[in-house]
Amino acid sequence: MPCSTGILTIILAFAKLAGSPGQLYAAQTEGDTFDDVDMEDSGIAKPNSTKPKHPAESPQQHKKFGVTLDYGLAQGYPSGPGYTLVGFLGRSLQLDLHYSNSNVVAEKVPHPSQSPFISETATVHAISLSIGARYFIGRSFFVRMAAGQNTFYSRIKYSVTSQTEPNLVDDVTFSTVSDINARNIFLNMDIGNQWVFDNGFIIDCHWIGFTQAISGSYSYQLDNYAWFVNSPNPLDSESNTLGKKYTKQRNFGLYIGLGYAL
Repeated sequence: MPCSTGILTIILAFAKLAGSPGQLYAAQTEGDTFDDVDMEDSGIAKPNSTKPKHPAESPQQHKKFGVTLDYGLAQGYPSGPGYTLVGFLGRSLQLDLHYSNSNVVAEKVPHPSQSPFISETATVHAISLSIGARYFIGRSFFVRMAAGQNTFYSRIKYSVTSQTEPNLVDDVTFSTVSDINARNIFLNMDIGNQWVFDNGFIIDCHWIGFTQAISGSYSYQLDNYAWFVNSPNPLDSESNTLGKKYTKQRNFGLYIGLGYAL
């Protein structure tokens, strides 16, 4: 009897270590590994193991949202700084809210037939706000579609020095100013690449984008505080032309952003 009791004790101990046949069968039939079997009762420590990422996975699908700071060019003029808030909706889809605020100062060079004492300067302040969706093809390449509004404030100053009129006293300047306010609703499409690293760092490159205004309005006000009496204002037709241009905006651009995702 003592021998039989010892053999029985060994068999029970082995069964306790190995787990019940039901557990092993369930693991095999359900496609699980033995690591997935609950081994707390067996007294065997479960080895530390992590499953490798599926090749189709990308860091984007493990993030919730991100913010980028970007700069770019539109028709050769600097655009920015811009700020983009990105919401990650899985591996293939993102929603974003983009805002930019830019200022451009330009000086028009007089035509050779005009006097060098005629000058014209223009400043443009532009604000853009849009909401867009990006669809990813592969791990980083995306196509973005967006809609938004642009707002423009432009001031043009046209000056003529007294030396263009020989009968006038020197050092007298005649000037006129035009203030233009315009806005448009636009559609935008661009393509680019976005790389999101495991540590959250974002590189956001919009290689080429096309913007087309679909509606808009404008107004302008001329200030003849020091212009020739009974002379047509040279900025009247120019302001009208520029205002129409803003409402029918069509341009190409690109920008690159850096940011962080959580």
